[in-house]
Amino acid sequence: MNSYDWTSGFYAGSLWFLYDLSEDDKWKERALEYTVKLDSVQYYTGNHDIGFMMEGSYGKAIEFAGKKEFEKVIVQSAKSLATRFREKAGIIQSWDSKVHFKEGMWKCPVIIDNMMNLELLFHATKLTGDEKYANIAIRHADNTLKNHFREDNSSYHVVDYNIETGEVIKKTTHQGYADDSDWARGQTWGLYGFTSMYRFTKDEKYLKQAIKVAEFIKNHPNMPKDQVPYWDYD
Repeated sequence: MNSYDWTSGFYAGSLWFLYDLSEDDKWKERALEYTVKLDSVQYYTGNHDIGFMMEGSYGKAIEFAGKKEFEKVIVQSAKSLATRFREKAGIIQSWDSKVHFKEGMWKCPVIIDNMMNLELLFHATKLTGDEKYANIAIRHADNTLKNHFREDNSSYHVVDYNIETGEVIKKTTHQGYADDSDWARGQTWGLYGFTSMYRFTKDEKYLKQAIKVAEFIKNHPNMPKDQVPYWDYD
């Protein structure tokens, strides 16, 4: 795995949680080692995953070890993520189709996973007092709420936008079974994402959506007895 893989911050983040739970400095030392390996990622603008990478590593270093010197990294990371905000559509573009997929597959794809990156923006607003980061997160979450969910509160994986008009071009999938199926991991991204939006804003609409998604998951007829869903509910 390289530093720019979307899961690159997960190992450091797991180590920070081990340190927080155990208060054993061996985990702190190892967490620091694997956090600073990601230093260059703060400037990465290639896709939306910088929230995954940096909030789970540098963000947890600040939270669990008081590493105030890392605050500037969080702010720069948020600046990098903000470059992907498309003002007219009101969303953060997830992927550059020319880079990740065959050209013309999508115009401006937004995936439900992107809800996991919004914490980084709220953290930057907290550190700087600049509301622009939080405002980007709110606009993105509102448009995700509007366009990603079906009547049963399951979510599409990919919503493709016209960045000039904000019009939805199509709703599809990249990792699920079918465009209209319920990709299991995606439902959880939505559940966590709207829970965190409520935590930061105290806006009840986000909590209500998180509960609706949780109920969809909990009550799905294809949920196995052990409560661990398969790759796709369909």
